[in-house]
Amino acid sequence: MSLFGHLDDTAFLIFSRGNRHLYAEAVLVVYRQFFSGSRIIVPLRDDVVETLARLVRQRPELWQDPEEIEDVPVGRGRKPLPLPTDEIGRKAQHVYGRLLRCGWIEEEPHGFNAVVEMPSAAMALADQFDAIERGLPQLFGGVVVDVKSSIEAIALNPSANALGLPEAAANAVRFTRRLRAILSSLRAVQRAIMASPDIKSRLDTFFEDFIGRILIADYKATFSYAQHPLRFRADVARMARAYATNVALVEDIAQAYVKNGVSPDVASARREVFGQLDTIAEIFEGMTSFVSRIEDFRTRLERRLRNTIRYMDRSDDSITTRLATTMRRVDGLRTRGEPHGLELEIPTLLAVRPRLFSPDGFAEPRESKAPIKPRPVQRGEADPVEDFRDLLVEAFEGMLEPDEATVAAFLDRSIASDRPNEGRWLCPDDLAGFAAFDALVERLNEPGGGEIDGRYRIAPAEGRHASAWIDAPNFTITPAEES
Repeated sequence: MSLFGHLDDTAFLIFSRGNRHLYAEAVLVVYRQFFSGSRIIVPLRDDVVETLARLVRQRPELWQDPEEIEDVPVGRGRKPLPLPTDEIGRKAQHVYGRLLRCGWIEEEPHGFNAVVEMPSAAMALADQFDAIERGLPQLFGGVVVDVKSSIEAIALNPSANALGLPEAAANAVRFTRRLRAILSSLRAVQRAIMASPDIKSRLDTFFEDFIGRILIADYKATFSYAQHPLRFRADVARMARAYATNVALVEDIAQAYVKNGVSPDVASARREVFGQLDTIAEIFEGMTSFVSRIEDFRTRLERRLRNTIRYMDRSDDSITTRLATTMRRVDGLRTRGEPHGLELEIPTLLAVRPRLFSPDGFAEPRESKAPIKPRPVQRGEADPVEDFRDLLVEAFEGMLEPDEATVAAFLDRSIASDRPNEGRWLCPDDLAGFAAFDALVERLNEPGGGEIDGRYRIAPAEGRHASAWIDAPNFTITPAEES
């Protein structure tokens, strides 16, 4: 199966034991913290370990299986991480190591540090886990507006906007899957509500599971807001059918597919265009049935809850006494107000049902847009502080990833004539020196990487460079004129 060609063979091993809930939360926390936002974040290894330590500290009940604490896998040219003295730190490093070994995250050397990335397949799974965890709320109007805008833009400029059609069809298909998931979850929610031991539990299940996690976010607006985008679903289906019969438009879209590499040839592109337009039309034509089924279920569920609340106190004999006392007090208020000419209005439990057809339901006419007034465009001035910061960042990144000339200059400074020219005798004394030494170690394993700027040659040698900061294989350094 090709799925396991993209995932690590042990990816699901962390979910097979007693601490599976802990590792599931760890995957979600790391994904949400660093890899799901709109900003591109490149976290360091310490950042991820600190996040996992916060999880272990806040959710100690997730650690249910007393696993043997394992060390974090050792990176190239680096010593193992020191084991923390506190239990929270040891568990966090252990969880980090398990995620690293099972392929949910991976390390990439950056200078003398390590940054953490999440593989694409693992990120796709984590995104689905996040969607399941957050529930299934969706926006009817958002999908309708997105698809409607995409296909309208295609008619205006097929060559430039043709690539929006596959995404519109994909959005419609994804939304259909969510609707099917909602329909399959309704019966489970109904069983949970009916099995609740008391009215409080039933109401909690209704509001948390049905309304908060399963029901569509703008579901109520579809029946109360006259201008809700859902009313355009028939227009979207009609446009998709009309586009499929427009030979010239289909040909323009197919040519754009071939030009942008979406399809190998024009014939295949035409088939894809017809299939995508047909998919959009069928989905929006059948969306009404989905809405009707959800509305029927909501009506039945609310009726059951209303009856439960209405009759939940009927078995209590004291309800009659309390009701009689309340009626006497209300009658007494009316009697006391009559001599003074006061008319007391007693609130009623009956609610006025809004009329479906009334002048209040008419759409308000749109106001004409104000004309755009021309005005001069102001050229933005460069901030010298930002320019200087960019120079500092560029210099720092260049120091962490030195070129061959910088590495050769490091060897010029470090090689002594009275000492064997071996890597174990090099002693970097600053940040740039550590980065240059790390580049030398990295070139040992690269084919043809033994030549440094045409001035030095390096080759593996016996022994290791072991110090307080570095643990790397030894190598010899030979000037080019001596080789």
